[in-house]
Amino acid sequence: MAFADQIFWVYPWDITDTTAEDRLQAIQELGANAISIPFACHSLRALAPHRLGHKSFSVSAGLGFRPRLGEFPLPGIQPFCQPWATDEGPVPALLPQAEKIGLRVKAWTVVFHSTPLATANPDSVPTNCFGDTFRHALCPSAPKAREYAIRLVRAVSARPIHELELEAIGFYGYEHLSMHDKCGIAFDLFHQFLFSCCFCTHCAKNFAVAGLDTSFLMARFRERLQEFFEGKVPPVQDAKQARQELGQVLGEHVAGLLLHARNDCVLSLLQQARETLPRTIDLTLSSGLSPFEFGALFGADPQETIRSADRLLLVVFEPNKTAFRKRFEAALNCVSDPSRWIAGIRIFPPDTGTEQAVESRLTFLHEKGFQAVQLYHYGLAPLHLLKAAAHTLEKFKGVSRD
Repeated sequence: MAFADQIFWVYPWDITDTTAEDRLQAIQELGANAISIPFACHSLRALAPHRLGHKSFSVSAGLGFRPRLGEFPLPGIQPFCQPWATDEGPVPALLPQAEKIGLRVKAWTVVFHSTPLATANPDSVPTNCFGDTFRHALCPSAPKAREYAIRLVRAVSARPIHELELEAIGFYGYEHLSMHDKCGIAFDLFHQFLFSCCFCTHCAKNFAVAGLDTSFLMARFRERLQEFFEGKVPPVQDAKQARQELGQVLGEHVAGLLLHARNDCVLSLLQQARETLPRTIDLTLSSGLSPFEFGALFGADPQETIRSADRLLLVVFEPNKTAFRKRFEAALNCVSDPSRWIAGIRIFPPDTGTEQAVESRLTFLHEKGFQAVQLYHYGLAPLHLLKAAAHTLEKFKGVSRD
């Protein structure tokens, strides 16, 4: 049988090079029954190979809709707005045109990943154990950032959408696909966590409430990281092993308190977002698989996260086939019901450079019982790989997973 949901990420310029009706029809003919389009995005530069006219687009982080009076009142964080934004969203009359041909509209909403917002609000950015600040994101423990997140959810849900897709509403860390990065260190899961863990004034207050000594935590993290930088300790990629290592670095009791304090910070914000969102709008959360993860993926235990979300979107951009499969198998070990997951995959190089590679990955997910896939990305993928995905999705109709 076919996937219940076949979703394509799209950008506004993927649709507006011709009539929106024609582009949406083309997406629907690839097998899509939903699109995910940015109502708030991070900065990016995109190459649109099969778009008519201009092919390259560079945008700063901002909203894909124009805020209404009172949605982001002063003295709170003031969002930036994209030039294409309309009152209702990134494309005029998007929802009625999409509904006309059977497409649902997901509001892809990047919350804390924003260099402009972080630069304008330096009192609300992540700060690591060395005192380094990460100016590409807001920290979820900062009151201003939390207030902004809820206002953003409320504003997006007031637009005509079927579903809200939240990305980067947890802690962001050091890793950032931007700038001309100069880094001779290959971070693993555990040491990325140590280097990225936030100790800003707001997190320090949370730690104090939890009975933690922030100075002790920072000192122990610095000591272990220095050993890692000098090649004296091995990398740790497994989440269970990372938890054991954290217990050895801090002591079991302190390690438990630290993770609980961080989890409580992001899970309480997620629950507040769910309560803000009308029940008529489904909530998808871009999720990781452990509290040691950062960035676009929500870093908490999926079994706790799923209590506040309708579905979890696991995005696996991974060229190595074995690592790709292990990641999705691990997801089912965390939350065994495949209907609660959306499998997000990249259908262009370096992950899938051939039609056969696209088919192989989609077939694996189908055989594992995943009922929803989200394909990255309609506007970025070469046309022949889009057609390969469409051909594979069509093959699953009438095919049993048993």
